[in-house]
Amino acid sequence: VGDSKEGVGDTKVRQIMHDDKLGEVSRELFAQFIYRIKKEFEGKIAHFGLFSKLKYLNANNDQKFRDRIFHFLFERGFVFSSANFSGTSKSNQFPVGFLIWNLSMATRLEEQEILVDVFNERIEKIDVKRISSENRTSFLSKWIERPAATVSFPPFGSAIEVKATNTDRRDRVAPDFLASFMCKGNDFVNQNYTAFLSGPYVSAGALSVTPENFEQAMVVHAVRRIPKATWINDRDQFLQPNAELSQEFIDDCTIWNLFSNSNQTASLRGVEYENRVYQIRNHFFPFLISDVKKWKVGDSQIAESLSTGVDTFVAEWLSHRDLSPEALSIVRKGKQIYQYYFENLGQLPTTKFKIENWDAGWWQIRNALGDVNLGKEMMAELKALHGDLREKILPEISRYGII
Repeated sequence: VGDSKEGVGDTKVRQIMHDDKLGEVSRELFAQFIYRIKKEFEGKIAHFGLFSKLKYLNANNDQKFRDRIFHFLFERGFVFSSANFSGTSKSNQFPVGFLIWNLSMATRLEEQEILVDVFNERIEKIDVKRISSENRTSFLSKWIERPAATVSFPPFGSAIEVKATNTDRRDRVAPDFLASFMCKGNDFVNQNYTAFLSGPYVSAGALSVTPENFEQAMVVHAVRRIPKATWINDRDQFLQPNAELSQEFIDDCTIWNLFSNSNQTASLRGVEYENRVYQIRNHFFPFLISDVKKWKVGDSQIAESLSTGVDTFVAEWLSHRDLSPEALSIVRKGKQIYQYYFENLGQLPTTKFKIENWDAGWWQIRNALGDVNLGKEMMAELKALHGDLREKILPEISRYGII
């Protein structure tokens, strides 16, 4: 059964589309169908009711198809959840649309306002959705600088797991590497593929965070993570800001990121990879070494590591920021948690979470504390403050036209 669709797209229309230089979309039967309609109804008065997913309106790989083929005038339509189909997953819903197009009115999608009714499973109208059909050059993924990765580095599969067995390892980082930013795709369906790690992610969809693109990375991570993904926005694209971002917005995004569960940066020592041994620093540790040295440290080995410690990039960056009250509240509560963590290191499962040095990552710290149920009240207080900052950032994301 798994091979039943193999070769189904190898048609004569595909070859014509390929010769017409329409790219990857030529392989899709859906696109071939529309291409043939475009050619055979040229100059005729007709309407086309299209029942399908919505990717043809905004997906990255369909840009050439939109530019050269799909020049129909939208008239009306509606969308509903894929969960209405028998046998489909309730946990992986996406919008399905029925849109009516006027074939005799040649109009580019980017010049149209596409508004569709939204229906729930009881066939009740619950909303009106605007489908944005922007050119892919305006996608948020095109906004962030992607420096060339030329330096060998151990590839990561998770926060503390070095994964050297993948065929597609992606084991290179840029010079001045601070972290790896996993940011697969450009739409809400890829929201969970958004995280920071201390080594290059083993698969496609990651880039190196450096001092030059640090603030951009902070914004992109936060705006991809903060809005809630629903079946209605599942295929929506994130767009570049429509105005210069305020420094307060950038700072708020940064603080939200540092205490987010998707900040999986870590500190690891003695990592062996390709006949070399790496000492992996956590460049996202948020406090100055001069402050940390004043704290009680419940582990002699980690206390000793402080003697040769130097400030991280993020700690120095934060020391020059004038934070908003909401962000400052998180930093203060976070500092209490870090101090509590250092003081109680002797009670924590440091081996389990590979904690060997003073610059442990937020992922290591919160999981080590949670594993033995320590600091529960402080973590709950931090979570509430983190939620408050999220509520402050969310309307700004819309105001800047990113969603």
